[in-house]
Amino acid sequence: MAKRIPKVKDTNYTEPMDLPEKTVIEPDALPANYDEDTYDESEGLPQSAAPEGVVLTDAPTQGQLAQSQIDLANAIRTLADSQPVKRVPFAKFKTRSPFNPTGNKKRKLTRRCYQNGFPMMIKKLFDEEIDMLNKISAGKYMDGLVTIIIAQNGGNSDLHIVYDNKSFDQRLALKSHFRNLREMLSICLDEAKARKETVVTV
Repeated sequence: MAKRIPKVKDTNYTEPMDLPEKTVIEPDALPANYDEDTYDESEGLPQSAAPEGVVLTDAPTQGQLAQSQIDLANAIRTLADSQPVKRVPFAKFKTRSPFNPTGNKKRKLTRRCYQNGFPMMIKKLFDEEIDMLNKISAGKYMDGLVTIIIAQNGGNSDLHIVYDNKSFDQRLALKSHFRNLREMLSICLDEAKARKETVVTV
């Protein structure tokens, strides 16, 4: 007698998926000039198929979009030109900058100041630097690395800050003492308070 082989259930078997029914466009929903060979579905349904109260219109062309942008720009320009220009009197005008954030117009150097021969512009100086430049006295500072000279020029006096920074070693030596003008002036003022400086005349 032949031995019966038990049936094994196929675990990879899946039930067939229900496919969506094919959409069929009714004849009365097609355009009047419908031609099966030339009809392009991307053109959408005819006007009669639009929802009630909605009117389908053609999309604007590139030329129409460009003209709309030009009209908008002209309208904005016309509106801007029609606005009155606010005039501020010079006495109330404040020139604010990172060096002068409050717009103080009374900042002043009591003498012309030079750094290695280059004039120091007040608009490029902080308030603290201006105050220290007005207070600093002539002399040699930081073991001779920095020399400050006050030279008489007619009825005025000129302040010259001189230091050597041509070579890399010279710049490195200066960098080890100060990083900017504010730190340099602060060190010079501290040294001037600690000892009597030798006045350098020209």
